[in-house]
Amino acid sequence: MPRDVRLDTPDPDSRTGLVGSFSAEVGRLARAAMGPVGPQPDGWGVREVLLHAAAWHEEASRRLAGDAPDRRPDVDAFNAAALEAGAGLDFEEVCRRYQRASAALAGGLAEVPEEDLATSRAAGFWVRMLTRHLTAHSQELETSAAGTS
Repeated sequence: MPRDVRLDTPDPDSRTGLVGSFSAEVGRLARAAMGPVGPQPDGWGVREVLLHAAAWHEEASRRLAGDAPDRRPDVDAFNAAALEAGAGLDFEEVCRRYQRASAALAGGLAEVPEEDLATSRAAGFWVRMLTRHLTAHSQELETSAAGTS
């Protein structure tokens, strides 16, 4: 009788489940970014998507460390500033920045007390929101890639 692998799956609301889901989506976006990609919404290319994701991961890390204001930044202004700040980076550095920011956030989440990962707490909100955010960008890249073949 085959073993039910669902028994090995971590609780999606546990630290292991949340950090694992976030890390899986970090990798998914990186893989999607390395493949063929068609036009993106808002005229963004892969470079802009990775800069944008890296900036939000850095912001979340600052918030988890208590080094950012409690109010959420204006999304459009934040995104514009992120793209402007990364304008001089070559694509390899953009990829390294995305990897560093994502790894730092995953590491920070591993240090957050389990109770702070509840949906009602800031850390729980950020990890869930960013995981969904990565999923959306991955799906956009994957969908546009399907249209390039």
